[in-house]
Amino acid sequence: MADENLLTIGKVVKRLSEKHPDLSVSKIRFLESEGLLNPARTPAGYRFYSADDIARLEAVLFLQNTKFLPLDVIKERLDSGNAEATLDAIETSNAIDGEEVLENVHPIDKACEYLNVTPAFLSELAKTNVISFQVSRSGHEFIDGKDFPLIRLADALSRLGLEPRNLRQFVNSANREAGIFEQILAPIKSRISSGGARGRSTEVVSNASRKNAQKEYDAQLEALINLTQKLHEQLLYRIFNK
Repeated sequence: MADENLLTIGKVVKRLSEKHPDLSVSKIRFLESEGLLNPARTPAGYRFYSADDIARLEAVLFLQNTKFLPLDVIKERLDSGNAEATLDAIETSNAIDGEEVLENVHPIDKACEYLNVTPAFLSELAKTNVISFQVSRSGHEFIDGKDFPLIRLADALSRLGLEPRNLRQFVNSANREAGIFEQILAPIKSRISSGGARGRSTEVVSNASRKNAQKEYDAQLEALINLTQKLHEQLLYRIFNK
């Protein structure tokens, strides 16, 4: 009997149909004949696809449909361990997620099916505070759709050898940075709370001031995040290029 985490070719098509409506069984078989996929087979010849097989298939489809790369080039990039293809696939998956996915909570089993990860993997991420479970009154656990991009990144990092338990230091670092950012943004946040309209009684002026302060807050937060990310990248490159 096949492992419960493996999918038949028909179930792969069904799972990816929303993201890739033109995907078919014959197309997957063609990609396999071209050497881009190598699923496990039973003695009777039935194909079974693992989470890694499905991630590779999504990378192939993305590079083929958006980068317009020929199949031989895609195969070379994937076989060489080029992480760019994995990053491209992650970006595409995040972009395809609709508001219904991102703005709602999802049962653990449904989230695992959607993201091609295991409950154990999500539990490890929760232990390191990368994500958090929401528990209903009946004791059932749910995942916030806003955490899906984080889960995909953690999954990609695990394929490169960075396990969930190794992510705790990144969570701690993010919390420290958030504390610094809050201090910097505190004056603007105060204006959002007060409306920036001291001495004025007009509600319209107060609302306009809040909106302007909120825009300033959002812009400065985005700038702080982008610049500190670039600083982090440059520091790492300097270390590895010594």
